[in-house]
Amino acid sequence: MTVIQSIIGRIQPGRFDEYLELNRQVIKIHERMGVTARVLLAGPAGEASGLSSFSTEHPSMDDYARYAEDAAADSELQSLVMNLRSEQAPVVIEQQSLASELPLGRTPKAGRGPVVEVHVSRPTPGRMEEVLNLGKRVCDFVEANGAMNARSFQLGYAGIGTGSLLSMWEFESLRAWGKAADAWNNDPEGQEIAMSTVAANPSTTLAFSGLYMEVPL
Repeated sequence: MTVIQSIIGRIQPGRFDEYLELNRQVIKIHERMGVTARVLLAGPAGEASGLSSFSTEHPSMDDYARYAEDAAADSELQSLVMNLRSEQAPVVIEQQSLASELPLGRTPKAGRGPVVEVHVSRPTPGRMEEVLNLGKRVCDFVEANGAMNARSFQLGYAGIGTGSLLSMWEFESLRAWGKAADAWNNDPEGQEIAMSTVAANPSTTLAFSGLYMEVPL
């Protein structure tokens, strides 16, 4: 199943243009390596607002490991990494994690959009079957209301976040996202799903929500 590597960074004040140029170079290198990569910027996301998210996608953990080895041996990429570790870097890396896709028994709606909605939750021990069923139900609901590429992952190698669940889906525009957001309040199915997450003994406990915008490079 798909593995996503995420690298979260804080952009230095007054250095946004340099940050964009750095990412242009990094994306070009990943294109050369045949690796899917993208850059997102957190909008409404509480304490994460304004943070940068650079991510890569891989078909499996083995593919990620091969990529990591190739990246470590790529002189052009390593030169940029060294710049990121210097005091002059336009962005400060705050965390890195891996997430493995959960088997929901469904095929996500194809597509990729510039607006990405993200939710992180903690699963209740012993309730994984319910967690998977809820994940499938949520993904089906958001895609029925305009989302694309709805998937659920479990975080690994993520510090205190290890074991948390990551759910994400994409929209073609903010207006499309707004319609889906309204559906949670106006659609009986959305209301029922939302209420189940705040019940007396829920299968998951929501820990974080954020809306991200893809950075045009």
